[in-house]
This record gives sequence, structure tokens and C-alpha cells, in this order.
Amino acid sequence: MRTRYLFVFCLVFFYTSLQARQDVEQNDSTVIVNLLHDASELFDIQPNSSLELAKEARQLALNIRSNTLQLRAERTLGYFYTQLGEYDLASEHYFKSLDLNGTKNAIAAAIFDRLGEIMRQNGSFDDAYKYHKKSLQIHYKANDSMGLAYTFNSIGLVHELIEDFDSALFYHHKSLLIKEAMGNISGMADSYSNMGTIYRRTGDLEKALEMQLKTLDIDLEQGDKINIAITHNNLAVLYMDLDELDRAALHLNKALHLASKAKARDINKYANQQLSVLQEKLGDYKKAYNYFKTYTVLKDSLFNEDKSKEIGKLEARHEFESAEIERKKLEEERRAASAKAERRRNNLQYSGILIFIVLLFAGVFALGRFSIPVRLAEGMIFFSFLLFFEFTLVLLDPYIERYSSGAPAIKLAFNAVLAGLIFPLHAFFEGRLKKNLAKHK
Repeated sequence: MRTRYLFVFCLVFFYTSLQARQDVEQNDSTVIVNLLHDASELFDIQPNSSLELAKEARQLALNIRSNTLQLRAERTLGYFYTQLGEYDLASEHYFKSLDLNGTKNAIAAAIFDRLGEIMRQNGSFDDAYKYHKKSLQIHYKANDSMGLAYTFNSIGLVHELIEDFDSALFYHHKSLLIKEAMGNISGMADSYSNMGTIYRRTGDLEKALEMQLKTLDIDLEQGDKINIAITHNNLAVLYMDLDELDRAALHLNKALHLASKAKARDINKYANQQLSVLQEKLGDYKKAYNYFKTYTVLKDSLFNEDKSKEIGKLEARHEFESAEIERKKLEEERRAASAKAERRRNNLQYSGILIFIVLLFAGVFALGRFSIPVRLAEGMIFFSFLLFFEFTLVLLDPYIERYSSGAPAIKLAFNAVLAGLIFPLHAFFEGRLKKNLAKHK
């Protein structure tokens, strides 16, 4: 009978504790997802606030020990720091992501590509190549065709920057073949454009023109006005190289019209610059001057805007660093005060519980002098030892947690050992109480 009661009690206690923990973790998970979403939405406007939100999400994920959500937060922070030009911090979060995720799946491949892009931005081309190759190995094993196409493209860009044009074309062509096989039209346009740029740099203007015309066909089919304007600009430059100035003028005017309509000032600036060059070639210096003036105004405007953004980012970084130092200082002070208050509270509560348990045992044995039912005596002994067992668990929990590192199986083993030690004491004291009761009957 006692075993049945113990089993039912433990089952109910375990279920309610587990349910409560799951409810808390589910609510925290929703908060984390919302924080990361808000951080991404806010980043372009307030990067400093976005960093704070992402860091808060990361801390919550750590609190509930959710590797999945912590991984998401680490990758988000890696992306934010990359955009801010903080490549060391970005790399740190991406490496932490690899620790959480491992190095053998699609997420790891994406992280390796991000690290490769960071190294490329830093001018560390050997490291960039190394990380992209790691990504390639994963894509090959997983037979991930689109992943291979993306990484081949990235490797092509690395080779282009070091002016190894043959290798750059080789990897862009490999990327293109996969995109063609999969029917990835927009991806094909990117590859054609990249290859066209390389052919122009190597002096193969006819091949460059072929690539850019293929790009234009796809852009027109897709209807993306920005991409269409960019390709018109690229074609215009090629036609000027080929001394086909009428065709160059046609493409530049189309690019200018589309850029103005889409309010794409960067493309508009480039079109005005090339129109100025074109008019100078045609001998119309007045038009060349007017286009150059427009180009200069747009250039200054964009420069000031870029500088404002850069200053904003620098200010955000400075504010973040200052706030982080202050936050850590306050956090340390708060943690020390909290730990002191918690120790005092725990000591008082432990003392109170211990006194209560001692009085409870004393009361139970005092009842041995009276005539009470055996079942009642057994129940009181069982309750007393159950309370003593729970108290001992609470008392030893920090030490068990330290040695088990939170592993459920190890914690269960500790609990089982403790229960095994208490069981003989329970049997001994129950026997003594029953003897006392027998004497007084």
C-alpha cells in the first residue's frame, strides 16, 4: 500500500513539474522568436537597438537551454556585426554557431560561406577560399545542388578579386550549369552578369556582350526594373568599348529612365557619369558638362548619405560599447547583491526547515507513547522521511548540478543513491516506532 501511494505521489509530482517547465519554455521560446524578428526589422534604422534585442534573445535562449534558439540568435548577431563591419565579433558569433550546430550539415555550410564572405571583405583571400571549400564538402556529401551553385559563385568572386580570371570563370561556369539544370532563372542572370564582367576585364568584349545580352533577356522576362537598369548600364559600357556609340546611348537612356522611375540614385549616378563620357566622345561638350554636373550632385548626395549612415553606425557602436561596459558593471553589482540576499534567505529557510523536520520527527516518536493505529504511524513516518528526502535534494542540488552538468541520467543516479541511503533509516525508525506502539497496547 505504501509503495502505491509513493508511486502515485511521485508520478503526479513529476507530471506537474514537467508540465510547468514546458509551459515556461514554450512562452520563453515565443518571446525569443519575436525578439529576433523585431531585431531584424529594426536593424537598418536602429542597429544598436537591434543588437540589444538580439543579445536579450540569446540570453533567454541560454536560460532555457535551447540550443536551437541560441543558434538562431548567434547567427543573427553574426549577420548584424558583419553589416556593421565588426568582422572579429561577427566571426566570434559564427564560430559559436558552429559549436552549437556542428560542422557537417546545411546550416554549417551556410555559416562557412558567411565566414568566407567575411574573410573576402577583410582581404584574407586564402582563408575565404578555405571556408568556402569546407562549405563545398558539405554540399557534395548532401548532394545539395543549390548550395553548390551558391558556393561556386562565392569562390568565383574570390578568384576575381585576386585577378585569377581563369579560375573565376571556371567556378562561375560551374555555378551556371547547376542553375541551368535546376531552372533557376534569376540565378542564371547573376552568373551571366558575373562572367560578362570578367570577360570585359580580360578584353574578350564579344563574349562579354553575349553574357550581358543573355542577362538582359532574363531581366526583361523577370520584370525587375532595377536589374534591367543595371544591365543596360553594363551593355552601354561594352558598346562604348566597341565604339558603337549609338547603341551605347540607347542603353544609357533606358538605364537613366528606369533608374529615375525607380528612384535608384546609385544607378542614376552611374548612368549620368557614362552619358557624360559618351557625349564627350560624340563632341557635345555642353551635354557632357550637364550630365557630369548631375553625376556630381548625385555622387555628393550619396556620399553624404553613406557618410551619415557610417557615422550613425560608428555612433551606434560607441553607444553600444559604452552601454555594454556600464551594463556589465551594474550587472556585477546587482548579481553580488542578489547572491548575498539569496544566501541569507536560503540560510534562514534551511534553518527553519531543518528545525521543522527535527520537531516533526520528535513529535512522531512522542506519539509512540500513545496508542494510535499502526497505519497512521506508518503514514506519518513515510511523510516525515519523504519530506526529509526532498529537503536533502534541495540542499544538495547545487552540488549535484555541478557534477552532473545538468545531465538527467546522472542527476537521477544521484537521487537513486540518496534514496538508497535513506531507505534503511526509514525501515529502522518505522520498526522502532512499531515496537513502542506494541508496548503501549
